[in-house]
Amino acid sequence: MKFSLCVLFFLWLPCKTTALSKGPSLDELKVAFLYRFSQYAHFEGSRDSTLRFCFLNTPRYSEMARKSYGRENVTILDLKSPIEVSTCDVVYVRPAPTIDVENYLQVARNLPILTVDEEEWFLESGGILRFFLNEKKQLRFEINLAQSKKVGIRFKAQFLRLAKIWNRN
Repeated sequence: MKFSLCVLFFLWLPCKTTALSKGPSLDELKVAFLYRFSQYAHFEGSRDSTLRFCFLNTPRYSEMARKSYGRENVTILDLKSPIEVSTCDVVYVRPAPTIDVENYLQVARNLPILTVDEEEWFLESGGILRFFLNEKKQLRFEINLAQSKKVGIRFKAQFLRLAKIWNRN
């Protein structure tokens, strides 16, 4: 029941789909969730009303975001260097052998930037949200609440009820 509410809650955003589509792919769900995550977060010291979504090593995700988000108050950026992270509000990371993710996280670690990944080590390293598949192969997410508070990102209560809260211990 909780997962069904989670999907309904996060998929309430305009997505372009075909009439014959069997439903969104896992990647499309993640892109939709990223947008919804930003809607239920308050970023301390926000620069302006434009939300900046940045993608590391995920050109397919950034392309899906450009098509799905398509709003005037959203900017999509494919990260090329760690310095660019400081201009982002949301950063989605996909590790690769040729990319040192730690350098990107280090820039975001003390700024109100919502960092999202899928790797188990990510929250331990100072990331804020992590996607995972539960035992039923359903997309879920967990949050490093201590890190989000540290950097000045506050989430609405209804969002936190859907999340698995991660603790260092």
